[in-house]
Amino acid sequence: YGSVDKDRAYTAECRGAISSLGLEGCVELCGLGAPQKVLGQSWIFLNTSKSEGLPLALLESACAGVPCVATDVGASREVLQPNGEATADPNSPESRADGVTAKQGDASIFGMIVPPASPAAVAYAVYALLHGIDLSLTPFDLADAVVQHSKQWVGARAEDVIRAHQLAFPALAGLGRRYRRSALRRYSFENYLRWHQQQIFIGDAISARRDPTRAEGK
Repeated sequence: YGSVDKDRAYTAECRGAISSLGLEGCVELCGLGAPQKVLGQSWIFLNTSKSEGLPLALLESACAGVPCVATDVGASREVLQPNGEATADPNSPESRADGVTAKQGDASIFGMIVPPASPAAVAYAVYALLHGIDLSLTPFDLADAVVQHSKQWVGARAEDVIRAHQLAFPALAGLGRRYRRSALRRYSFENYLRWHQQQIFIGDAISARRDPTRAEGK
């Protein structure tokens, strides 16, 4: 979802990539959509920006309880993997309702953070979310875990893969519920503006340090 008219050259590039990879039946550019309707139909939200402040899109996905894969820019990591959150007790009634296991009981992780401009890392992260692989793994270890886990699907029927995803959905939905609770607790409107402004100031400071003439020209 997103405007197909704002940058027509980019839209054409995306459509060309979809066609060249033979994904016409799997990927559709739907144009602008209402978040409250679109996110309610989603399993995973991708935010692969090259730069961000505090991404409003991540908070929208949190309100809908949709786990995310996001690039490590702006405050994305702070939203998806906040410091200082308590670790969930896998034996608590709330954790059991959310499908938290002892292996995946870290309540401070609500999605995957990946390097910018790395399609492979995004693919590994999506696979990990769909199959319940440890979300705290480093990108290198995650790639190895995904490769090892995916070997079981070599030669498998499409129906079996879809069935495995359906069985994993309750745990994914539980992760989404924890993500929603964290976002609602931590981000009021005023807090959102403060975080967003802070990220912009940090970006300006880094740019000025890299190019002192930029700061002098202000």
